[in-house]
Amino acid sequence: MLVPVPLRNSVTQMKHINDLEVLHWVDCLGDNRFQVNMARARQTYNVIADPCSAADGYGYTFFREAPDIYPPPNALIQDITSNQSKESAVFGNVLVIKHTKGNKHDVVDLTVEDIECINCVIRR
Repeated sequence: MLVPVPLRNSVTQMKHINDLEVLHWVDCLGDNRFQVNMARARQTYNVIADPCSAADGYGYTFFREAPDIYPPPNALIQDITSNQSKESAVFGNVLVIKHTKGNKHDVVDLTVEDIECINCVIRR
């Protein structure tokens, strides 16, 4: 599902990926809301193993739900990965931000064509 990600309060122009209000979609801080750096809540992928024309020149940053809030298992990701292992299961929402390769602060809009590329990253 493609969703809009608003800017944080009092931010008028995005200059850094942390200017996005990712907490609107994903509670990646949990109980450490005022003490944790947002960089701990994200993982960036700039290398796509499978050739995908939509990914040429782009990378993806994933934000995951904090495990300490006990979110439910993410059935969509389990379906994509055919993951039967409870140890590596993904819980809660996942938000994916697209940006130019090597510069996660230069955010660009995701398109429907990106979904299969993102699924390839998730399967790895």
